[in-house]
Amino acid sequence: MSDSTADTSQPIDPREAARLDPGHGNTVAGWTTVFTMLVGFIVLAVAFFLNSQFVLLAGIGVVIILIGLIAGLILKLAGFGVGGHRTRQH
Repeated sequence: MSDSTADTSQPIDPREAARLDPGHGNTVAGWTTVFTMLVGFIVLAVAFFLNSQFVLLAGIGVVIILIGLIAGLILKLAGFGVGGHRTRQH
């Protein structure tokens, strides 16, 4: 029977660990996406309680959510995401 556990006795190079760590999304792209989508979900929640304007507000909420997704993708491609060249490394 082989031992499948990793050898942890060797020190890990911090640069290699930083390269392998995907991060927690603490970037401009991540925060822009989350904040914009949160606004969209708040608009959807308000639409749920205002039945007379539901379709209009729900449509606006969905558009805001899609804008958040697109903005996050564009910012990531522009280098503001995890590992991007414009993201400050901690």
